[in-house]
Amino acid sequence: MDRLLSFLHRFYAEEDGAATVDWVVGTAAAVMLGIAVMNSVGNGAKALADKISATIAGIEFTWVPEETGGF
Repeated sequence: MDRLLSFLHRFYAEEDGAATVDWVVGTAAAVMLGIAVMNSVGNGAKALADKISATIAGIEFTWVPEETGGF
C-alpha cells in the first residue's frame, strides 16, 4: 500500500506532460463548443440557404446583344 501511495504522490507531483493534457482538454472543449453551436444554428442556416437557392432559381436572366455598327 505504501508503494502505491508513493507512486500516486510522485505521479501527482510530476509536471511533465501537463501542457499536453491541457492542450488536449482545451481542444476537446473547443470541438464540443463548435458542435453545440452547429447543432443549434444548423437548421436555421439550412432553411436560409434553401430560401436563397429558391430565390436565385426563380430569377430569369435574359441577354440581348447590343447592335454595334461597324464590326
